[in-house]
Amino acid sequence: NLLMKEMADYLCNKQHWSYRQSEEAFRTLKQAAECHAWKDLYDANQRVYDILTTFTTVRPEEGQIERTLEYIDWEHPYNNDFAVAEEVCVHREGTKYETRRPDIVIYVNGIALAIIELKRAAVSVAEGIRQNYRHQQDGEIPGYFSTVQLVLAGNPSEGLHYGTIKTPEKHFVRWKEPVGHADNA
Repeated sequence: NLLMKEMADYLCNKQHWSYRQSEEAFRTLKQAAECHAWKDLYDANQRVYDILTTFTTVRPEEGQIERTLEYIDWEHPYNNDFAVAEEVCVHREGTKYETRRPDIVIYVNGIALAIIELKRAAVSVAEGIRQNYRHQQDGEIPGYFSTVQLVLAGNPSEGLHYGTIKTPEKHFVRWKEPVGHADNA
């Protein structure tokens, strides 16, 4: 759920941090995201959210003043590096060979922020929601969801539905385009 190279590229090239500082920033976020270190997935996810939405102080290099680190440039979204990956292979907890494969993972600056489960038209969106929910349970891949802030499921006939981690199926909401959007005209 965290990609060191992509995070370092963003922090070094766009935020002008040293590689050593980017490594420290990566370790800080990775420690926050480790579910087994906290009470549960929700607690780890909350810690990651806090780090992503507030600023983190990173030890300066010799002779530099202390600065705050932004993992994501919320004020200027186009300054971030976005990546989309299909069929990401994630090992189940406690297994070496058994994997789960979220259909689409959206990364921002090397951080997995959204997971999308897509189904064909004949399969209900509810099945995609339940699949994402199952993957968050102990014994599955809950650690992968520790950085995820948006969970989506969809199909061509029912559209896209969204929630956050641990959102029960009945609380998922159908995605609606803003009024006046070109597709709605």
